[in-house]
Amino acid sequence: MYHFYRTFLITVIWLSLLAVPYMLVAYACYAGLCGGSAATKIRNEHPHYISIIGYSIWLYPLIALYALYHSRKLAEYAYRSTTILWLPLLCLLPFIYVMHQTSSIETKETQQREAYYRAQPNDFVCAPGKFIRFDPLQPEHTYFFTGTPDGKGSTVSYFYKTDELNAFLKNNKIDGSQCKNQKGIPFSNFIKP
Repeated sequence: MYHFYRTFLITVIWLSLLAVPYMLVAYACYAGLCGGSAATKIRNEHPHYISIIGYSIWLYPLIALYALYHSRKLAEYAYRSTTILWLPLLCLLPFIYVMHQTSSIETKETQQREAYYRAQPNDFVCAPGKFIRFDPLQPEHTYFFTGTPDGKGSTVSYFYKTDELNAFLKNNKIDGSQCKNQKGIPFSNFIKP
């Protein structure tokens, strides 16, 4: 049973070394090569995550190879040989934790982004994928959202005055009275004459 257990641990360690290229890509992405709100948030709010990934890139292979070498050297001692094989797997735990945390941050950012580009209860929906939203900080300013038919993209137009928005709606053959919120109130009621 000892030989099976030791062989299993050795195989797991060799396979875990395949995580090193993933560490390299993750480090490059979170250190600044990739864009996006999640990468920026991780870079600004959790810089220690990037440090952990950076150290894991070069430190983990050294620890894994050290453990494999000494496990071979201590092969006649069953307890010592298998105990040392647990060292690299324990050293991989900080990287696994960081990847779990970054994944949850990315999921949260994606959900917030998707919620922003979907119609909210106070928005005035004109047609599927087209709606008007008042700026919460400056109610006289408005946004007009236009989604793509596949739902994967969106354009946002910002208007300082309702006259600009009315001209935009007229140019796009959209009647302001068609745009209604969930309460059924048309957008034309909010337009000052």
